[in-house]
Amino acid sequence: MIHDPSARLLIHGTIQGDGRPALAHAWVYTRHGDIWEPITNSLYDPRDFKAMFSPVQERAYSLVETSRHMLVTKHYGPWHNTTGTTKGEVK
Repeated sequence: MIHDPSARLLIHGTIQGDGRPALAHAWVYTRHGDIWEPITNSLYDPRDFKAMFSPVQERAYSLVETSRHMLVTKHYGPWHNTTGTTKGEVK
């Protein structure tokens, strides 16, 4: 995800679809204004992404901030207490 030089802003938040509980998730706003979704490796228009996944942004990170968090924590996040389900547990 972070290897994409066009990536501009990493978002940690939640997505929800089809009446399911909110899931912790990450997505990236590219420099062109699209959203890159890492699970499917797909680009979305922000309006389509919102309609499909009901995303809620909890944190936003620049490339430098993302790199620092990854180096310190040795994982890709989330680096905060999210309201979404992660690894089958609700935080």
